[in-house]
Amino acid sequence: SSGKANTEGIRLVSGDEYHGIPQSNPGSFCTYLTEKVINPLGMSTEASLQLNGGFIGMPDKADEECRAFENNLRLDPCELAVLGLGTNGHVAFNDPPSDLCTKTRRLKLTEGSIKSAQADFPTFSPEELPTEALSVGLSTLKECCKLCIVLVVGARKQEIVKQCLRSDQSISPSVPASQLRYAKNFM
Repeated sequence: SSGKANTEGIRLVSGDEYHGIPQSNPGSFCTYLTEKVINPLGMSTEASLQLNGGFIGMPDKADEECRAFENNLRLDPCELAVLGLGTNGHVAFNDPPSDLCTKTRRLKLTEGSIKSAQADFPTFSPEELPTEALSVGLSTLKECCKLCIVLVVGARKQEIVKQCLRSDQSISPSVPASQLRYAKNFM
């Protein structure tokens, strides 16, 4: 045994990417996943399904990319989705307000998400940071992933977790993840 996990037959699916950022950019999610997950685990980059946000000045091409991604995921659903939870209640880049019926699409980022992007692009000025993203939709997550696990790290997210999970809190597009509270495939 080589001591490595057998990743043959595993397809990594990345459900979001900054719009206007080429996949080769060091701050792209594609680069991050390639360097931190795909390469270390010996997975196939070619077999992965990742959104390409590098269509600078070509919104029609970005929209086409989203439709192709959505169709691919509907034809070949994901077994396991590992997601994070943003402090504003977003999963993937489904910033508020995001409706439960959303599919993979290009969308505007909130000011908080734009500001957070500075960590991914430390050499960019605030004016150069991406203001849009491509993101898998909430409906897509609910319908095209057999199991979704949401990981939450840090005490600063305690309040948003309460808003998402507690039955005495309202379910609303203003807290996107709250709409997945009763989804059977979310943990």
